[in-house]
Amino acid sequence: QDANKFFAAARKKVDFLINNSQSHDVQATLLANKAMLLRNMARFQTTRAAQEKQSTQALRCDELAISKDPELWNAYLQKGLCLWQMSEFDKSEKAYNNRLKEVEDSFWESYATKPNSLNSFTLCQFFHNTYQTTPFLECFSKYELLEKNKRFFLFQTQLYGEAVIRLWNWDYPEELVNEHLRKADELLEQAIDAGFN
Repeated sequence: QDANKFFAAARKKVDFLINNSQSHDVQATLLANKAMLLRNMARFQTTRAAQEKQSTQALRCDELAISKDPELWNAYLQKGLCLWQMSEFDKSEKAYNNRLKEVEDSFWESYATKPNSLNSFTLCQFFHNTYQTTPFLECFSKYELLEKNKRFFLFQTQLYGEAVIRLWNWDYPEELVNEHLRKADELLEQAIDAGFN
């Protein structure tokens, strides 16, 4: 209940700012932030219908933000996260897979608009969670170049290690597996030296 009160208060403040802003860019940014609030509020709803309603409202905010500022990378990112969350409501495998395709497209649109560590890492998480190893490895390379916080990067390298284990378990070519095993070993050493174990 406390979380719902917090989110409701934050939503009221964002609505006030949206209604009193004359700039489409500012409105778009605020709408993307409102979508994030609504998406998080959906997690705290007690019924599936309430969760779907909040998620649908979040998606509308994302789409409105994109219509106001098509160059706002965060709106595409938030839209993808919202669609990903909404995939839990899909009843058929086909609907679920179609939704995941929308999620991936939205994340790539965010990355294409402005590549950064947040949207590249979100792509990594998406590919990791959907067991797409090769795209994960490609995105992880992009993320590695964009992440400026070395400690945070090293903390996330366990995802890379898990992907490399999948390569090995799923009988990928030995040369590819060995290349990534060497890199995973190096990253593991760096993570241990940084204090992660």
